Amino acid sequence: MTRAGLATQARLCVKALENGRGVVWVVRDRDELLAATSLMRLFSPEMSCGDNETGGSSDCLWTTLPPFPPRASNREGWTKRLAAVYALRHGKARGLVLTADNLPCRMVPVHFFENRELRLVRGEDVSLDMILEQATLWGYERVPMVSNPGEVARRGDILDIMPPGYDKPIRLDFFGDTIEEIRLFDPVSQRSKSQLDSVLVLPASPIGRDPAGLSAIQTYWKTLFQQGRLTENERFGLTRLLEQGDFRLLPGCCFEKASNIEDWLPADTLWMLPGRNDLHDALDAAEKAWTTAFEAQDAEGRPQPQRLALRTSEDVASLDSRFPCLYAEPLGTGGEKNVLE
Repeated sequence: MTRAGLATQARLCVKALENGRGVVWVVRDRDELLAATSLMRLFSPEMSCGDNETGGSSDCLWTTLPPFPPRASNREGWTKRLAAVYALRHGKARGLVLTADNLPCRMVPVHFFENRELRLVRGEDVSLDMILEQATLWGYERVPMVSNPGEVARRGDILDIMPPGYDKPIRLDFFGDTIEEIRLFDPVSQRSKSQLDSVLVLPASPIGRDPAGLSAIQTYWKTLFQQGRLTENERFGLTRLLEQGDFRLLPGCCFEKASNIEDWLPADTLWMLPGRNDLHDALDAAEKAWTTAFEAQDAEGRPQPQRLALRTSEDVASLDSRFPCLYAEPLGTGGEKNVLE
């Protein structure tokens, strides 16, 4: 059910963005997210980042983070998250719409994309084998035919890939080591949709498979173990997840400088939040869902310490002491309308 007051919140967010202000709009659940994104498209003429056929490369105001229940810790889910934070990091977006269950989960470090982006330009010389190897190290899955984000396929001198931020797969036609054509194509009909001058390839996984990255993670775990902050059983379980390329392995467990979502935004960003009770309930439900998921992993022999992967609800609730916040509080009486305090 769409909550009353979302239209007012959307107008305020768009107005702040048009005035040059950064905005985070937190909604309670998937239904509200769908309504919120529809309203943002209605009230802002600009296209949203990552919601177009050029991967958010055009000017835009805002991007979205999809709901993040434990079952969404997969390749497709991470491609959407990485596309969104990349847009924020590089100024492609000044606004973010997300569900409350994204707030507890710690993210990749803000410097994650340094040396982890590959711009491929039509007419340039580059090894097809090198691209394929890099994609594999960045978490792409090799498949016979690309249809989902984070997949890559090679057929002779043709490379198909669907990086984060693109709604359609990309086809690169090579002549030797020269990229002759870059085209969007429909994964069902395999017909070309449009020509591109370039394509930006970003990681499909928050956990890199390159030797330097793997070594840094193992060194971090060794330090935590020596400090008594990681048990031997936890270290073994994390190592198993890492070796298997399991997408359930969360950045908070792997990076000393794992980030929170607000680290990707300017300090004066305006936060539009649900009512305090609604926010508390959403965060409590998210914490319980993750606790259940971590208990299931523990039973599999792949324990993942929740204290590293997530921050506490209390920490999330303290956002209003660090940032300008507006709460959409329900009126005590008199119907369903909301007021912003």
